[in-house]
Amino acid sequence: MSFNVIDTERQDWARGWAKLKDFVEREGHARVPYEHKEGACSLGTWVAEQRRAYGAGQMNGRRAARLEKLGMAWSAADARFQENLAAARARWQYASGCPPRPRSQPGTGSRGRTTAHSLSVMPEGYRGTRSGR
Repeated sequence: MSFNVIDTERQDWARGWAKLKDFVEREGHARVPYEHKEGACSLGTWVAEQRRAYGAGQMNGRRAARLEKLGMAWSAADARFQENLAAARARWQYASGCPPRPRSQPGTGSRGRTTAHSLSVMPEGYRGTRSGR
């Protein structure tokens, strides 16, 4: 008598990974909503379970590396924060019409410009005067 042992956990993981890969190729990211399904596969639940296993130290390095190659964010909150931060930066650039300025250096004005530069861009009537005086 012989038995065939089927490793369903490995097969289930491979199916989930393949569905995530399809999702990433189609959507361009691996941020799967929890409720999302790909056919009969509850992909959002599968991704949440992978995050849980990773956080609990129950995932082997090979699986973690395969998921990271697809762009897996191990913390959904961190992924949302980074996404919102990028959106805020893009909005600021759009609203201001220019890219972010470098931080001020000692001895320069509040926006990283020297006093000489500030004077050169001020209208002639404003040089040497201050408001309130």
